[in-house]
Amino acid sequence: MRFHYHRPATLGEALELLAGAGPARRPIAYGSDLLVWTKTGTRRPDDVVDLTGIPELLRIEEIDGDLVIGAGARLADLGRHPLVREHCPVLAKSVAVMGSVQLREGASLGGNVCTASPAGDTAPALLVAEARMLVTSTKGTRHVPARDFYTGPGTTVVGPGEVLTAVALPRLPPGTVGTFRKGSRRAAVDLALVSVAGVAFPDAAAPSGVALRLALGAVAPTPVRAAPAEDLVRCAGLPESPDDELGCTFAAAARSAARPIDDVRATAAYRLELVGVLAARVAAELRAALEANR
Repeated sequence: MRFHYHRPATLGEALELLAGAGPARRPIAYGSDLLVWTKTGTRRPDDVVDLTGIPELLRIEEIDGDLVIGAGARLADLGRHPLVREHCPVLAKSVAVMGSVQLREGASLGGNVCTASPAGDTAPALLVAEARMLVTSTKGTRHVPARDFYTGPGTTVVGPGEVLTAVALPRLPPGTVGTFRKGSRRAAVDLALVSVAGVAFPDAAAPSGVALRLALGAVAPTPVRAAPAEDLVRCAGLPESPDDELGCTFAAAARSAARPIDDVRATAAYRLELVGVLAARVAAELRAALEANR
């Protein structure tokens, strides 16, 4: 596959290159998706615009209480960066189990997000962090909540001439704990069959005194928040064990938010069962972490 290669030095230059160019000119970071496109013939861009020479897109910094991560930041850097580990540990944990070391060193947050695979590991973590996606064009920047960013398998709200420039993570409530679990056919270097991200924190307004945010990956066309499970915790609290009565009820509530499909990697029924198992384990882990912090 032949294509023209551009490497702008500034964001403004990149946006001018992309403005009005259409889908045949595509932004890339480290090109891991481009390699797949080349081998499979899935997409055939005429031009690629390499964004890795733009310092603004590589930043990881705290601004007015938000952790702002440039779309070009490498996944490996997120997993070990002290600001990410302190500000949003659930994101750091999701990155740590993604793919291989080589993939994490040569792939960006923006690339993983904009590929919009239903099995993408960062997406559930960004949902429970209630991240804002900064989408920029020559006309300016719009802030899109993570819950509204994904529109379907492989599609997002990013339009022609636009680029995801950063992800902004608001500071989580005091006392927040978080975790991430992933079920796959192999222990490493595999796509998720199901992924579950969760954060919990003390909440005086909740009858149970605790609030939960729970998101599921690989079980719907886009990552989803498991609202029935979150509502259950607000009323009844987190289960002590995945196998106790509340744990079983919680698992059923989490499963009700999933819409898995049969494919070559797993059946819908298996994925649905796995949602309940992993979600209940996440809930019990979060309860233990909250109690340890008291």
